[in-house]
Amino acid sequence: MKMKWIVSSLLMISCATAGLVYIFHGKPAESHIPANASEVSNLTSKLANSDAVVYGVVSNVEYQMSSEKAESAESLPYAFVTYKIRQVISGEKTEEQVTLRFVGGADGRGNFLEVTGVPTFQVGQQDILFIQNNGKDDCPLVHCGDGRFQIYQNRVYNSHGVPVVGIEKGVVEAKGLPQPALLQVSYPAPSFDDLLKREDIKEILSKNAPQGNINILRERYQKEAPKTIDFTVDSAPRTEDKDSGSELTRTAEPKLSTEGAIQVGEFVEILQKQASTIKGTGRKVISVNSKEPFDTRVLVPIKPSQPRLQEIPKIEESEQDKQERLLLEKQDFNPVLKESNSTQPTVKPTIKPGIIKNPQIKPELKLPSNQPSIR
Repeated sequence: MKMKWIVSSLLMISCATAGLVYIFHGKPAESHIPANASEVSNLTSKLANSDAVVYGVVSNVEYQMSSEKAESAESLPYAFVTYKIRQVISGEKTEEQVTLRFVGGADGRGNFLEVTGVPTFQVGQQDILFIQNNGKDDCPLVHCGDGRFQIYQNRVYNSHGVPVVGIEKGVVEAKGLPQPALLQVSYPAPSFDDLLKREDIKEILSKNAPQGNINILRERYQKEAPKTIDFTVDSAPRTEDKDSGSELTRTAEPKLSTEGAIQVGEFVEILQKQASTIKGTGRKVISVNSKEPFDTRVLVPIKPSQPRLQEIPKIEESEQDKQERLLLEKQDFNPVLKESNSTQPTVKPTIKPGIIKNPQIKPELKLPSNQPSIR
């Protein structure tokens, strides 16, 4: 699970004298929790682990900051998403509406915390949700974002906006390019007074804004700054067409965006049929209250254990190895022998009859007795 702060490039601070516009960029802070990918697309697993499966419409999205009870705890924004329930597909009948709490969202000062795998929500969106541990987990859906199926124009898309084209042996098959309308996020721009709580804004105003003109800046901000901050969430990095084996990427031409997505009625019917075969499932979903304080779930890093050092067994040194070692030490560990009387061996030349190998050595030549001697 990765967390990234997004600081809107549309957020403006206009100074009355210079008319300057500042663009802010955020720095990402990441942590990773691996997901169990083997069960992500399995509907039977989703149904078995769900407290309830509902089909609803987002009626309200509210953002609240978590409380800080410990020094190591960081206050983070959470989204309180209220759904008007259209249909309970599995589980006990719940209230007409339910409020779920998700980590991430707007902090009220122009920043937006985007957590990989955790979906974002907009008023009016229609979803089928596999709800689990609402108010206990940071993402109250089975397999988090993969426990949400989006409905657009009466057709079904997965959490990345990719069309759901079928279900084979209980496994959801989604392929194609994401539906662009499902990737848009919009949240309210912060008030001028909330912006003044940010250290970077304070620094900019102290350098560029004339003293005593805060009221003028406030009035100008209310007139010129955008009322909402909009951006596009990251879509699925790639999807694979199982039939052709081809791979589609973000840079590919958008040949498939809505084509092939199944009807929501067909999807609900399949879910109901599978849910009827699973015993002991279905619990009542309890809404969370956005006005009650709540804590951030802090990930405490675990200190890595010290590696165990194995003793190297002592190797017995033979007499020959010892002599070679001592010789290397005398040579300053140079394996090439130095020229000296003590190290250079004596070479005795081998002489064959009639051939002089070394001109410095004059061997005595013996001639037949009937020939005169050579002096």
